[in-house]
Amino acid sequence: SDTLKNDLRADATTVSFLSMPYFYETTKRLNSLSETPDSDLEPGQLLLKTYVQRFKYIVDKSYLDEDITNFTITLTKSEQSLFFAGYHAIDDFDEWKKQKDRQLKPSSLLRKRK
Repeated sequence: SDTLKNDLRADATTVSFLSMPYFYETTKRLNSLSETPDSDLEPGQLLLKTYVQRFKYIVDKSYLDEDITNFTITLTKSEQSLFFAGYHAIDDFDEWKKQKDRQLKPSSLLRKRK
């Protein structure tokens, strides 16, 4: 619809894709089937713009220390996977940083070479 197109052009991060779980796949297929001469963005450009905006927004949100429930319920399954990958990466990084005092020990194979 024109409203959806306008919303996506303005700011793709404000649109909930829950009612459109196959938005990316559908847009990709439509791009190969149709041209929109009255549009400033072809469907493929719209898809790319939307994907880039939402990717950055979702990854940025995954690094913030705040209640994630209200945010994650607005994401599609693939977007939730992206979000939680970033979310868990921060936890893993924090755990790794806590081990700064641990020393790496050389392998026993290296000691036998002398």
